[in-house]
Amino acid sequence: MKKTSLLLLLLLLGSFILTASLSYAGDEDYDVMSVLDRHYQAISGRDFKAAYALRSNDWRTYHSYNYFYSNWESNYTIELADRHVISNDGYEAVVKVRIYSEDYNSKGNLHKAYYRGKAYMVYENGKWKIDDIQVKEE
Repeated sequence: MKKTSLLLLLLLLGSFILTASLSYAGDEDYDVMSVLDRHYQAISGRDFKAAYALRSNDWRTYHSYNYFYSNWESNYTIELADRHVISNDGYEAVVKVRIYSEDYNSKGNLHKAYYRGKAYMVYENGKWKIDDIQVKEE
């Protein structure tokens, strides 16, 4: 009887640990995607400082706020059409993204397009940040 109880207790403990670790990984993926969501919502809402703050320290070292702003000032609207995490080790994550964007070109015409690519995320100072985004027009 003791062996059965001990075995049952070990199985329950193992099940709890597995469930807890799976739910933790799910939370991490949610946090990663949440940062991307907030980044593009901030750009669409023309809150470029909030969007810039979601970039990694390393990225901001090489790209000034003025550089960031000049890349987005002609944007009319942008949204994440689709995104999902393809890898996440808790320190770095890669998210496959599909983005819809409307931007004014140099002639004042509105260019509408979808883009596909990847967002590279890093975990720094207790938060997920966007280290790089590489997309191409479909």
